[in-house]
Amino acid sequence: MGRLEKQLDPQSGPVARLAVDLRELRRLAGAPTYREMSRAAGYSPSALSAAASGAGLPSVGVLTGYVRACGGDVEAWCRRRAEVALVVTAPVAAVTTVTAVAPMVALTSAAAVTEPATAAEVSEPVATPRVRSRKLSFSRRAAGLVAAAVVGSLATVMPMAIWGAPSCMTSDHGRPVPAASCHQLSAH
Repeated sequence: MGRLEKQLDPQSGPVARLAVDLRELRRLAGAPTYREMSRAAGYSPSALSAAASGAGLPSVGVLTGYVRACGGDVEAWCRRRAEVALVVTAPVAAVTTVTAVAPMVALTSAAAVTEPATAAEVSEPVATPRVRSRKLSFSRRAAGLVAAAVVGSLATVMPMAIWGAPSCMTSDHGRPVPAASCHQLSAH
């Protein structure tokens, strides 16, 4: 038997409501383990567990695999995820009502899992923190590498401009000497 999942408050926001309903879908499907589900879903047990944790909005692929492994209506759950994504990514000031999907309706048979019910309004907007994308840190790293390359080049070129090129790089007439000749000159 696996660990017990942390309790979620479905009223805490649309992502938590989605996670609670995913857990209910799993329970109605006979409570398969995440390891069993991973074989059918094509995703790791930890990715499937994270989808139902409420910590964040699951990707479309993971959600699809989760729902398929539980025998649910994939299209209905993808629409539901899209609705939640719109609410979560909308600016908080612009949100007047938050759309969340009501709890799932009862099963019509033991083997079939029904789709979630239609959307219902929640009275308060949900403020979700924006997560910075990795593009910012990548661009900063790229800028740092470019700056290092420029400084390294200047550190090499500036002394040559100020004090002149090393003697092995020029002939007696001030013209550049091929690299092979440079080694021959320094050997003497």
